[in-house]
Amino acid sequence: EADLVILAGVPCDLRLDYGRHINHQAKIVSINLSRDELYLNRKPTQGILADPGTFLMDLCKGGKQNKWKSWHQILKIRDQKIELDHG
Repeated sequence: EADLVILAGVPCDLRLDYGRHINHQAKIVSINLSRDELYLNRKPTQGILADPGTFLMDLCKGGKQNKWKSWHQILKIRDQKIELDHG
């Protein structure tokens, strides 16, 4: 269901089934220190050659967290349902 996927420090390799399970309509942002892994197997919409952890921490500093509150609640409910189903 995702319309945006952020690959932070992981390439589209065997672990991600070469990106085949990512919605083909989704925008992909790949953040990686390796230029080769940045574009491996599936070209991202946006490739960022940088340290993923530092990039994401800097990104969080500039955003308004309340803007995403309802979305976070939906994700929290889904996670709780998964835990109950598998718990």
